[in-house]
Amino acid sequence: MGCFVSILSLLSPDQAEEEFPEVQYHKFKDIVKDADDKSDLLQRVHPGIYLKNKEMKYWVDESGSNCFMCYASDEDVEVACLMDICWLAAEGDFDVSLLSPGVNYEVVFILTMKDFSHGWDNIVTLRLERPDNTEHEEEIILDPEELKGQWGELVVGEFNSGVPDSKGRVVAFKLSETTSGQWKGGLVIKGVLLQPVRGDSPS
Repeated sequence: MGCFVSILSLLSPDQAEEEFPEVQYHKFKDIVKDADDKSDLLQRVHPGIYLKNKEMKYWVDESGSNCFMCYASDEDVEVACLMDICWLAAEGDFDVSLLSPGVNYEVVFILTMKDFSHGWDNIVTLRLERPDNTEHEEEIILDPEELKGQWGELVVGEFNSGVPDSKGRVVAFKLSETTSGQWKGGLVIKGVLLQPVRGDSPS
């Protein structure tokens, strides 16, 4: 987290605790240090707060759990459109300590297909490396027709966020197709969503 100027700089430590209670929103103060707009943060915590020049969006859902959307570039720019490639490997990781503790989360790629999409008749591999060092891997075939003209969700897998302050622990995720050698294109990856499994709540 980098240097920042915000309302916190105008408050004493005790006032800051009262303004942003950690017991209400897990790691709130640490997360919003990177907010693009420091005004009315508490009022925007449910609609969502953009971080790091719109590279990420943070919000708290109805269950009180932290959620994040990690964009491929930034929210205003449609990027990561694969024009014509042979190998596909879209991957990343996320600091689990920023997620609400004791919650079952899912990792979801948000993607769509362009009209010129081609070459997607081979198996694509989804891989999740959980914070507890277990792994989940699944093979699927993407259907371009189902994804054209709309954003779709591709669930990579689920994991539990574990105990509070799990520093140094990450969840890693990957979408890949590197074995067929077939040329393919038209896939657009908006980003990766980390949210509680639907119907789940903090334990």
